[in-house]
Amino acid sequence: MSRKRLVFLALAALVLPAIYWLPLILARSTAVPWSTPSISPDGQYEIRLFQCFSYSSFRFTTPGNGSDNVDGLIRLYDRKSGRLLREAFRPRLSSRESFWSKNEVYFLGDDGFIWSLKEP
Repeated sequence: MSRKRLVFLALAALVLPAIYWLPLILARSTAVPWSTPSISPDGQYEIRLFQCFSYSSFRFTTPGNGSDNVDGLIRLYDRKSGRLLREAFRPRLSSRESFWSKNEVYFLGDDGFIWSLKEP
């Protein structure tokens, strides 16, 4: 192989992973609170939502077509110890509401999901 091709491959091996990981690193490091915490009925758990920087923030959308959606982190904390129990990054987070049952917390939206409140 020519020297020029080897330099190109070496640069590609360094740049391509950086392009992939940079949004994920920025998302975690730029998280700002997005809403007031949601506390479980028994007061033991707390959900906090954080809005994150993302390249999708620059996409063009019209009102009613996702213009109010944000990329964000959802974190579940134990209120007594302050310990982080679970965390999930969700692109296009559309709902700030969580619904509590005795053993689970439910999230609605385009990609709704359920977390068990038992220790992970």
